[in-house]
Amino acid sequence: MPVNLETPVQYIKGVGPRRSEMFERAGIRTAGDLVRYRPFRYEDRTNFQDIAALRLGRDVVVRGTVQHPGQLRMRRKGLSIFELVIADD
Repeated sequence: MPVNLETPVQYIKGVGPRRSEMFERAGIRTAGDLVRYRPFRYEDRTNFQDIAALRLGRDVVVRGTVQHPGQLRMRRKGLSIFELVIADD
């Protein structure tokens, strides 16, 4: 079946019922909606930062070596925190 801008997103190859529901929550109902959709942000995962240069409140990408494996701790009922210690040069 050919796809046009009015084709419901659920009939696009590779979009099943679960993904169709995800698109629906984002307001994407047709192939045209999908083509015109613009993400609210982009993440550049190619620009690595040194751990020593990190600043609170900024999203960055770091590269390092795991020093201590992650630990799962329960802070509150139903809330889990994963900790991981890494180091770079």
